[in-house]
Amino acid sequence: MDTNKELELFAKRNVALIVLVSIAVFYLVLDAFLNLKLASTYLKLELILFNLAIAILSSAIFFVFIVYIPERRRQLIILNNLKNVYKDFKCECISLFLSAGKDYFDANIDCELVESLVSPENFKKYFSIKDDGLSDRWILISNNFDYDPYYRKALDEEIVIFLKEIEFLLVKFDFDADEEFRFFKNVYRLLFKYRDAQEDDFKMFFGILWQIFAAWSWIDGYSDEDYFSKRIDSC
Repeated sequence: MDTNKELELFAKRNVALIVLVSIAVFYLVLDAFLNLKLASTYLKLELILFNLAIAILSSAIFFVFIVYIPERRRQLIILNNLKNVYKDFKCECISLFLSAGKDYFDANIDCELVESLVSPENFKKYFSIKDDGLSDRWILISNNFDYDPYYRKALDEEIVIFLKEIEFLLVKFDFDADEEFRFFKNVYRLLFKYRDAQEDDFKMFFGILWQIFAAWSWIDGYSDEDYFSKRIDSC
């Protein structure tokens, strides 16, 4: 867990609480060190302010340790689980891609190769190779998936598992920004919509997979970072 990031997130989510605590601490320090002597008319006001400052500090401590920390721990468990499921999803799908391409190019399916292709840059380079000088590997395996029911079924099973995890995140996670929510919602919608696609729509579906695995977007083009993992880390 990145402590600096968590502190920044806490400050962002609890600005009002931090302001109130700062005022309370300032008053208590001022009262203690300067030993404020107020006229009898203001003694009741001083007592009220002192009690209010103590109440604010007590409530803040209660909120942080009883409410915020347990809830944030729960959210981190959800995020870490999705990150692990996402990596498993990529590894399983890459294994299927390699298996589907063995009729077209020399694809030695081993753990080391699969792990290396999890990297968007390596994935893009590997599946962009034109072994026959005409079509790249990604086009060849997409054709195989389009016509082979075994690969379609296996890929669909992996996508269903992945979609359930995204759905769980959308329901259970407290997003700070609408942009983050829309990103995961859009990934869910596209995969759900096109996973049963046929013919031309299936090519669009493989285009969506390419965006995920090769970290490509219409706006920014290719990236060295995995967009999905980056979004998880930003939550």
